[in-house]
Amino acid sequence: MNLRIKLKTLWNRGLINSAALVFRYLYARAASLPYSVMIEPADKCNLNCAICYTQKVQRKRERNLLSFSDFRKIVDEIKNHCVYINLWIAGEPLLSRELEQMVAYAHKKNIITCISTNAMLLTKERAEGLVKAGLDRLIVSFDGATKESYEKIRIGAKFETVLSNVKLLVDMKKTNPFVSLQLVVTNKNEAEIPLFAKLAKELNVDEAYTKSLYPATQLDNETTKKILSLRPANKRYVRNVVNRNAGCLAKERAAIQCDGVVVPCCFDVETVYPFGNVLKQNFNDIWRSKEYADFRKSKLRYIKSPLCSSCGCSRDYRIETLIK
Repeated sequence: MNLRIKLKTLWNRGLINSAALVFRYLYARAASLPYSVMIEPADKCNLNCAICYTQKVQRKRERNLLSFSDFRKIVDEIKNHCVYINLWIAGEPLLSRELEQMVAYAHKKNIITCISTNAMLLTKERAEGLVKAGLDRLIVSFDGATKESYEKIRIGAKFETVLSNVKLLVDMKKTNPFVSLQLVVTNKNEAEIPLFAKLAKELNVDEAYTKSLYPATQLDNETTKKILSLRPANKRYVRNVVNRNAGCLAKERAAIQCDGVVVPCCFDVETVYPFGNVLKQNFNDIWRSKEYADFRKSKLRYIKSPLCSSCGCSRDYRIETLIK
């Protein structure tokens, strides 16, 4: 989340709530607790995108949905130090029919919420529900500026449907949610970046940007090669991370899968490092456990860990902001 979005989000919250969020952030840092938590509403997806590895890996868990009651338990445990909740990990959050309840509950506890969606299921009813619930930010994964390129990447989606759904939400909202349109650059769409920027302006979204393609080296060789074959020819759009340690988000953030398992980050969709289950244990006990603390402190994991050695994360995959 860039500075402009942060300031706008705080402005929309009002002075008292914004001050409370700032103090909560300072408390989280002082107490060495995560100020940002990812919570997964759904481990399923309605698409099978060519660039996405989350639906292609071998899972140690069933594809499932998080119940609102379990979400409420989690929020009640993290509310004193959590400023921000991202409502996604490996699936499409709108597959959860309780998503609006989750957003509303987090909003009631003065926690900023964000979802990342393919927007195929963003009907008028769902859009109205999310606006009413107080969703702060909605990111739309929109990987093509034409029907041909978009549907080659977003397999199972309909270009016209997503355009219509995004326009519907933008026209409906007054302040929230802040709507971002993102394009993961591939060799199918890199020539369309100027057209993508034009399309975003026509849709009147708040922000549009390009992102680099994650290398997905956790997968078997054939699947990885297939995804990497989509990397753009222009090296400008290929992100090569030099210092993974400097950009690792696991030191200050946590991820909770829909079955309650706490993992270090959203890239651990294979549950390589399960540190406990928040539906059976207290979250802060899990966070402060020796095993989890040692993992966060370790620098050797960037070399030896099957997850961290292949990670391309460095704060943000953003390449260029096209409109803001």
